[in-house]
Amino acid sequence: MKKYVLLFIWLAIPFVLIVLPKEFFDEGQTICLFTLATGKNCLGCGMTKAIMRCIHFDFYGAFHKNPFSLIIFPLFVFVYVKIGFVIFKKICNTNPSKNM
Repeated sequence: MKKYVLLFIWLAIPFVLIVLPKEFFDEGQTICLFTLATGKNCLGCGMTKAIMRCIHFDFYGAFHKNPFSLIIFPLFVFVYVKIGFVIFKKICNTNPSKNM
Protein backbone atom coordinates (compact mmCIF):
# COMPACT_ATOMS: atom_id res chain seq x y z
CA MET A 1 0.00 0.00 0.00
CA LYS A 2 2.88 2.39 0.79
CA LYS A 3 4.22 1.93 -2.72
CA TYR A 4 0.92 3.00 -4.26
CA VAL A 5 0.81 6.10 -2.09
CA LEU A 6 4.39 6.91 -3.10
CA LEU A 7 3.52 6.48 -6.78
CA PHE A 8 0.42 8.68 -6.40
CA ILE A 9 2.45 11.45 -4.74
CA TRP A 10 5.17 11.11 -7.37
CA LEU A 11 2.60 11.53 -10.15
CA ALA A 12 0.71 14.33 -8.37
CA ILE A 13 3.70 16.66 -7.92
CA PRO A 14 3.97 17.69 -11.61
CA PHE A 15 0.22 18.29 -11.82
CA VAL A 16 0.28 20.52 -8.75
CA LEU A 17 3.17 22.53 -10.18
CA ILE A 18 1.35 22.90 -13.51
CA VAL A 19 -1.82 24.10 -11.79
CA LEU A 20 0.06 26.72 -9.74
CA PRO A 21 0.65 29.99 -11.62
CA LYS A 22 4.18 30.50 -12.89
CA GLU A 23 4.52 33.61 -10.70
CA PHE A 24 3.71 31.62 -7.53
CA PHE A 25 7.31 31.70 -6.19
CA ASP A 26 8.16 35.22 -7.40
CA GLU A 27 7.19 36.99 -4.18
CA GLY A 28 8.72 36.69 -0.76
CA GLN A 29 12.03 36.93 1.06
CA THR A 30 15.02 35.04 -0.28
CA ILE A 31 16.46 32.17 1.74
CA CYS A 32 19.81 32.19 -0.07
CA LEU A 33 22.55 32.65 2.54
CA PHE A 34 24.95 34.07 -0.05
CA THR A 35 22.44 36.74 -1.10
CA LEU A 36 21.55 37.56 2.49
CA ALA A 37 25.24 37.93 3.42
CA THR A 38 26.52 39.79 0.35
CA GLY A 39 23.47 41.35 -1.26
CA LYS A 40 24.43 39.77 -4.59
CA ASN A 41 22.85 36.81 -6.36
CA CYS A 42 24.64 33.46 -6.44
CA LEU A 43 24.60 31.10 -9.44
CA GLY A 44 21.58 29.25 -8.06
CA CYS A 45 19.48 32.30 -7.23
CA GLY A 46 16.24 32.34 -9.16
CA MET A 47 16.41 28.63 -10.02
CA THR A 48 13.08 27.78 -8.38
CA LYS A 49 11.39 30.65 -10.22
CA ALA A 50 13.09 29.66 -13.48
CA ILE A 51 12.16 25.97 -13.18
CA MET A 52 8.57 26.97 -12.47
CA ARG A 53 8.60 29.01 -15.69
CA CYS A 54 10.10 26.07 -17.61
CA ILE A 55 7.26 23.86 -16.35
CA HIS A 56 4.87 26.40 -17.90
CA PHE A 57 6.94 26.49 -21.14
CA ASP A 58 8.01 30.13 -20.54
CA PHE A 59 11.64 29.54 -21.51
CA TYR A 60 12.29 33.23 -22.18
CA GLY A 61 11.17 34.11 -18.65
CA ALA A 62 13.14 31.18 -17.24
CA PHE A 63 16.31 32.39 -18.97
CA HIS A 64 15.88 35.82 -17.40
CA LYS A 65 15.38 34.35 -13.92
CA ASN A 66 18.41 32.04 -14.21
CA PRO A 67 20.15 31.11 -17.49
CA PHE A 68 21.35 27.78 -16.04
CA SER A 69 17.75 26.62 -15.75
CA LEU A 70 17.73 25.72 -19.44
CA ILE A 71 20.45 23.17 -18.68
CA ILE A 72 19.14 22.01 -15.30
CA PHE A 73 15.47 21.57 -16.29
CA PRO A 74 16.00 18.78 -18.89
CA LEU A 75 18.32 16.97 -16.47
CA PHE A 76 15.77 17.32 -13.70
CA VAL A 77 13.00 15.93 -15.93
CA PHE A 78 15.20 13.01 -16.97
CA VAL A 79 16.04 12.08 -13.36
CA TYR A 80 12.42 12.57 -12.24
CA VAL A 81 11.09 10.26 -14.98
CA LYS A 82 13.83 7.69 -14.35
CA ILE A 83 13.00 7.53 -10.63
CA GLY A 84 9.31 7.29 -11.53
CA PHE A 85 10.03 4.24 -13.69
CA VAL A 86 11.97 2.63 -10.82
CA ILE A 87 9.00 3.16 -8.48
CA PHE A 88 6.62 1.77 -11.12
CA LYS A 89 8.83 -1.31 -11.68
CA LYS A 90 8.93 -2.01 -7.95
CA ILE A 91 5.15 -1.92 -7.81
CA CYS A 92 4.75 -4.16 -10.87
CA ASN A 93 7.35 -6.70 -9.72
CA THR A 94 5.95 -7.26 -6.23
CA ASN A 95 4.21 -10.51 -5.42
CA PRO A 96 0.48 -9.83 -4.85
CA SER A 97 0.34 -12.35 -1.99
CA LYS A 98 2.94 -10.31 -0.07
CA ASN A 99 0.85 -7.13 -0.23
CA MET A 100 -2.13 -8.71 1.51
